[in-house]
Amino acid sequence: MVKEKDEKIIVAKMIIIAILIGIVLLGVIYTVKSMNPYKGSLKIEKVDVLFSIGDFGGFDLNKTALTYGTITPGGSSSRNVIIGNEYSFPIYVKVFASGVLRQFLTTEENIILEPGESRKVPLVIRASKESGFGNYSGKLEFVFWKKE
Repeated sequence: MVKEKDEKIIVAKMIIIAILIGIVLLGVIYTVKSMNPYKGSLKIEKVDVLFSIGDFGGFDLNKTALTYGTITPGGSSSRNVIIGNEYSFPIYVKVFASGVLRQFLTTEENIILEPGESRKVPLVIRASKESGFGNYSGKLEFVFWKKE
């Protein structure tokens, strides 16, 4: 009799633990999904970015990536991209840089475009005097949202 009662208590505890684990997992999944910076975006444009830091400046003509050529330590290089709004409503555009690119890139923070509007947006790579020589790369993501 006591053994049956103990088994029922153990089973009940296991069920409670399984339910609690399920609730925690659902909470974690919800939190991760709600942290998505691209949530509700209209579209995402991805661009590869390449540049070098070296003794002398140079340029690179490349049609498959946004290239800056070679930048000397303490120097900078700028490229412009044209961003347009093809929608019938105002949009908000944010530029996200990945990898080591984040420490070198400077650009506009808040880009708002009215319907039919296009704007030239400068993307500047700055190499500090302490930057090490080498080849660098990363990705830019232009994320478009409807402006509320």
